[in-house]
Amino acid sequence: MIEVTSQAAARLKGELEARGLTPYPLRIVAVRGPHGCIHGYTLAPERELGEGDRIVEESGVRFVAHQDMAPFLDGARIDWNGAHLTIDAPGSPPPRHEGRCKDHHAA
Repeated sequence: MIEVTSQAAARLKGELEARGLTPYPLRIVAVRGPHGCIHGYTLAPERELGEGDRIVEESGVRFVAHQDMAPFLDGARIDWNGAHLTIDAPGSPPPRHEGRCKDHHAA
């Protein structure tokens, strides 16, 4: 489903441990602009799982996403470049509007 570099895994594990959040998976969330455009993805500790959520473990870090997001995260890569995490996903989640956003992922 996703690839997590060793640098990203070490950083994520360290942050979760430092904050006492190791029991919780990290939810992968699409960050949308005002018109539904995908501006990127973010991670957040998830304390409550919902119906349809799927958990995967990669490089010792647990991630959760709703099953509807799974096809769009296939092939995603999470990396740490020394300053911040990057989350690159080849797919875009389903559209939220009919229009197209200039210079953004059409969604």
